[in-house]
Amino acid sequence: LKNIIFKITTVLIRCMCIHYMELAFLLINCEQNKDDTVLKKLIQFPGIKEVTKVFGVHDLVAKIEARTTSELRQKIIPIVKNIVDIRSVLTLKSTNA
Repeated sequence: LKNIIFKITTVLIRCMCIHYMELAFLLINCEQNKDDTVLKKLIQFPGIKEVTKVFGVHDLVAKIEARTTSELRQKIIPIVKNIVDIRSVLTLKSTNA
């Protein structure tokens, strides 16, 4: 019985944490023909949940999550500074509405 209660509590805590996560989308422009390279590097960064190639003004869209807005900022800055093939990044922070 204790084991079952522990498992249920763990699941509930995880659900509560997911609900209160901060979320942002990064609209990324890459150097010419470097979108695959940037994509492979992006998925190695903590907080990056999903990256997809897109057609249009931007080359990639990345979904990033963190517990707080401050932590979100701390995760985004190294991405912009350390991936040399990124030309520009536009960050769209979710309002969680």
